[in-house]
Amino acid sequence: RVDRIATRAGVNKAMIYYYFHSKAELYHSVMEDSFRRAFARLHAKVKDSDNLETVLRELATMHTQLFTEVPGFREMVMRELADASTGGFARIRNSIEASQLRELARQRLEAGMHSGEFRKLDGRQVMAAYISMSIGYFFLAPMIEKLMGITDREQFQNDRCTVIPDIFLNGLKVR
Repeated sequence: RVDRIATRAGVNKAMIYYYFHSKAELYHSVMEDSFRRAFARLHAKVKDSDNLETVLRELATMHTQLFTEVPGFREMVMRELADASTGGFARIRNSIEASQLRELARQRLEAGMHSGEFRKLDGRQVMAAYISMSIGYFFLAPMIEKLMGITDREQFQNDRCTVIPDIFLNGLKVR
């Protein structure tokens, strides 16, 4: 409730409505700011790297941190998936574009294709597949953990930060 938010923030409830007009707008502003900061940190970590592996490893690490350290993150993403009319994903896309991460990943991928290290593939398909691999587990974790007999969830999730990029990059390599 906005009353509780105002109390915890130490501000007047009217101030929240003055700046954000609604609870939904406050929610989306916080979400957008969180993503903008996360993508900016990620960009700062990988901007000077000349290879795709570093970008993918850091992206998997960011995904893992978001899903494991941010309370309610999985539910927030699911809520946005369920109701695309909120504009939440447009805000996430804007944050990604502002960080220039998509362009940076595209450049690293194209450099690998140009050098002959990677097969010639559609970059959009490549990144869609990677994002699916990286975050898909977090939506299916309860089922995967039961089916695979995973008992150390934290270790398994941390290992994914290196395993997923490794598996993925081996799939890109020229055969």
